[in-house]
Amino acid sequence: VCERRRSCGSSGETDDQMRCISNPGNLKQMMNLLKEKSKIIQFEAFHVRRNIVKFSRMRFRNELQTLWPKKN
Repeated sequence: VCERRRSCGSSGETDDQMRCISNPGNLKQMMNLLKEKSKIIQFEAFHVRRNIVKFSRMRFRNELQTLWPKKN
């Protein structure tokens, strides 16, 4: 269980999580951890996924703002 928790990125380092998840194999493994029996592992995997979604949206929003800046 501890090894699986470490693979979830329980350290909470978002940059490390994003770097790890950029590999499709690692992303698939992370999504499979959401189906784990252990609630702690599910909880950790959910928070990694939540951070990925949050930072992906922020990055997308920043890219849109550079393409179409707001006019004052």
